[in-house]
Amino acid sequence: MSHSLNSMPSMDFSEDVSLQGFDEHFDPPPPDVYECPICLLVLRMPMQTECGHRFCKSCILKVIREGRPNCPIDNERLSENQIFPDNFARREILSLSVRCRNFKQYGCKWHQELRAIDRHMETCDYSFTPCTNKCGKDVQRVHLKDHLDNDCVRRVIECEYCNIKIVYSRVVEHNETCTNFPVVCPNNCGTKLIRQQVTNK
Repeated sequence: MSHSLNSMPSMDFSEDVSLQGFDEHFDPPPPDVYECPICLLVLRMPMQTECGHRFCKSCILKVIREGRPNCPIDNERLSENQIFPDNFARREILSLSVRCRNFKQYGCKWHQELRAIDRHMETCDYSFTPCTNKCGKDVQRVHLKDHLDNDCVRRVIECEYCNIKIVYSRVVEHNETCTNFPVVCPNNCGTKLIRQQVTNK
């Protein structure tokens, strides 16, 4: 039976074939049989040689294409048409349990199958995301609301003197023209007035 290098089954998971194996927090630890002998990580898109050994697709193709067309385990001669996708191993690997990538540093409790990790990271409360006000800061989702309400330089606030809504970063500029901003009497009597009282005189 012939096998195509691109005949891997469609699954609910995004895999970059240019990458080495999976460097995730597997819990429990995966069986040793799923370790790539080249990168020493858990097999990503596992390929099997005719001599029965498994490697990550990117790892074994790199070996072959760099002019070393021999199996790294038993030195058997290899070519690209002598390796084929190990779909069974791939399904087993994608079913292995992993922790969130934010587990160690931030304590995220997510713990599910490997195939779901990328989707989780897109919504994980502990992942960093650009501020939705486009202030240039990356903020953890769990802290985004607090950032938008209290820290973002592009948050909209109300001027404490005239109640006009302004962007926080323009407060100083606004205060220079705010008609209700407190100013010292130009006659140096020490009285505090609002700007429009001075300009209307």
